[in-house]
Amino acid sequence: MKHIELEKVTVGFGRGKRRRQVLKSLSLRVGRGECLAIFGSEGAGKTTLFAIIAGLLELDEGEAIVGTYNLTNCSTEEKALMRREEIGVYSEEAPLLAELTVQENIAFLAGLQQKKRNKAWLKEVAGHFGVSPLLALPTKELGHYDCQAVRLARAAAAEPAVFLVDGPIDLELFQKLQQWARKRQQTILFATSSYEEALWAPHIVELDNGAIREWGGSKC
Repeated sequence: MKHIELEKVTVGFGRGKRRRQVLKSLSLRVGRGECLAIFGSEGAGKTTLFAIIAGLLELDEGEAIVGTYNLTNCSTEEKALMRREEIGVYSEEAPLLAELTVQENIAFLAGLQQKKRNKAWLKEVAGHFGVSPLLALPTKELGHYDCQAVRLARAAAAEPAVFLVDGPIDLELFQKLQQWARKRQQTILFATSSYEEALWAPHIVELDNGAIREWGGSKC
């Protein structure tokens, strides 16, 4: 069963002669529960691809489907609902709330998305990602690795169907995310400009100048 389907997607920015195509008739299909690395250099279109999947950009051409949502035809409100139901984002650019504790940060996103969970659930998430001893600490006191772990735990606590992982990320934490998602049939898309990091995922797609250049299986 396909979880994400992009068919001949074209997206550009700018106007007139200055308009530049970032994604060029791109097609991609990802099954539910798959873990896929999207490998490409800076400017290849990885961030734009994630924005399409998250329903944040309009298509010039083509079709985008995530779960039961055909984003090509969805309203702004429907896309916002899709993000709440389907999408969890990990990025180092996603700020933690420095004055809140680790536990409050983990619970914050789920609360915004109206997915209130009890303390046992939050402790399960924190335990899996190794931040249980840190729950009472404000995140401003954490080191780099622990901040990455809290960001992952925050995304996981909201129970997304799809994780969009916009690296960099520590290998150990990525493996923990794979273990977590595998048990729950959650899909992972991992964007990276490092081929060595791309090999962490069982499947790789290479994105080159807005188009898929190579599609491969395990450790391709």
